[in-house]
Amino acid sequence: MKSHLSQSAAGVERQVSYRRVSQFLASRRYAAALVELAEIGAAGEQDSDYWYLQGEIWANLGRYREAIQSYNRGLALVSGGSDLLISKATCYLHLGKFKAAVACCDRALALNPKALQAWMLKGAAHQRLGQYRKAYRSYAKASRRRSLSWQERLSRPLRLIYHHR
Repeated sequence: MKSHLSQSAAGVERQVSYRRVSQFLASRRYAAALVELAEIGAAGEQDSDYWYLQGEIWANLGRYREAIQSYNRGLALVSGGSDLLISKATCYLHLGKFKAAVACCDRALALNPKALQAWMLKGAAHQRLGQYRKAYRSYAKASRRRSLSWQERLSRPLRLIYHHR
């Protein structure tokens, strides 16, 4: 019984640490976030949240390959993980690996078809690949997920067209 209580207390303590890491991320204090995450240690390595946060730190530091490795470790621990996939897709976009970004978005959308950010990232990846019709469809699906004004719905495809002339 005692070990179960200590496990539960450790889990609560880890969640508090995760909140501190998130606060450090929000305030762009990446070194402090890394230190806080390191203090969690091996116990956190069995938790997908640990790897998600580590990936977010690396991504914010511009170390996209390390971020992808962290997201992959988190994905190995969960059956879903659409947030991990969306963050991984963002890193692939930064690295110029647009087909890999589309693949991550497709996996995330299979898990959560209403994931607005996945539709937007997929549209951006298709746009960078020169696949403008696919980009437009992805943006259109994203706009249906979010209630946009008629001006926003009209201006998005126009920006897409004029940006590439």
